Amino acid sequence: TEEEMDKVEIQSARIQAETSAQNAKMQRDRDALTDKRSQQEMDSRIWSFNVGVELGNVAASDLGSFAKQQGGVSPENVPSVIERLNAYKQNITQVVNARARSSETYVSPDAVSTMINNLEQGVNNTIALFTKTESLKALQNNMDILYQGSLAGMFSGTKDQRTAVNSLFAA
Repeated sequence: TEEEMDKVEIQSARIQAETSAQNAKMQRDRDALTDKRSQQEMDSRIWSFNVGVELGNVAASDLGSFAKQQGGVSPENVPSVIERLNAYKQNITQVVNARARSSETYVSPDAVSTMINNLEQGVNNTIALFTKTESLKALQNNMDILYQGSLAGMFSGTKDQRTAVNSLFAA
């Protein structure tokens, strides 16, 4: 509906503003650094933040759209959703490595490895979410959660953030 589209646009603007503010803060912190190693470490953190946000949002949006096309979240379409999630997982390493190669700043091998592990764990957490009866019922009753960045957090957050989001969904 028009009202739902307004909510999506507002949420998108909020996320973009928060991302821009975080990027500006990290860039200021980076600019204050004087030694090359510290600058490279900050470049890797900035890269990780932006790639995590971008890939998480793309995955959450795609998964939400896919679930909506399937008629919502239900036990009947869980196998299709899990198949879609496994397809993401198969491409994570290739996508992350391509992003690192195309970066205009230094990206450490550790940052790449951590990003791959975080995204794969996010997919695993999401698969677990869709295969637990309690969380599946919660998702069926709260389909809009898929569009509010929570899955993005699962895909791109720290281990503790992923665990917290997964626990929130399960609850």
